[in-house]
Amino acid sequence: MNNLHICWRFLDGLSGEYCERISNMAEGNYIPASEKHNIRNTGMELDYTRRDTDVYFSSEKWLYNVMVPYAYDANKKAGWDYDIEWNESIQVAKYSKGQHYTWHRDGGSDRNSVYTNEMVPHKSFHGKVRKLSLCAILSDEYTGGEFQIFVPMPDGNKIISPSVKKGSVIVFPSYHYHRVTPVTGGIRHSLSMWCLGDPFK
Repeated sequence: MNNLHICWRFLDGLSGEYCERISNMAEGNYIPASEKHNIRNTGMELDYTRRDTDVYFSSEKWLYNVMVPYAYDANKKAGWDYDIEWNESIQVAKYSKGQHYTWHRDGGSDRNSVYTNEMVPHKSFHGKVRKLSLCAILSDEYTGGEFQIFVPMPDGNKIISPSVKKGSVIVFPSYHYHRVTPVTGGIRHSLSMWCLGDPFK
């Protein structure tokens, strides 16, 4: 694995037109997010202490056509060269004042993190893990809501906050811990996508 680049950023990635189109598509269709899968079918209460945001999922082809090239371009330019075979549904998230997502990983990327039939019925997911994560910023009229990545270092752990603006796209290995700090004003809209492949050996 190549860990020289913690993340790869496209500062001027998406146009304002695309940002608005994606946000408008999701508006009115958001549901509360939780770390629990199928939370609506379990009878369990949502846990807002770790994650408090609203999400919408899309598998529209035009959206993949826009977002997937960023992941593959970053995979090459950053020197990771991970084997990628599949992409999950794209998630659009809305963070209002006070909402946040604490430190978490999108996936372990090893054999302990593979998708099984019990987790996801889609056969294309089976035996695969999340290898690359993508985050796009769709709005700029908010405060707080900072995207941060935790970087363990021999001389002391660090937290990096890539400089972003509306339209910025960040790609990073899914095993990195990251978070979104609480929004203090306005509404933060963002997009996430995960690229799957065989576990690292």
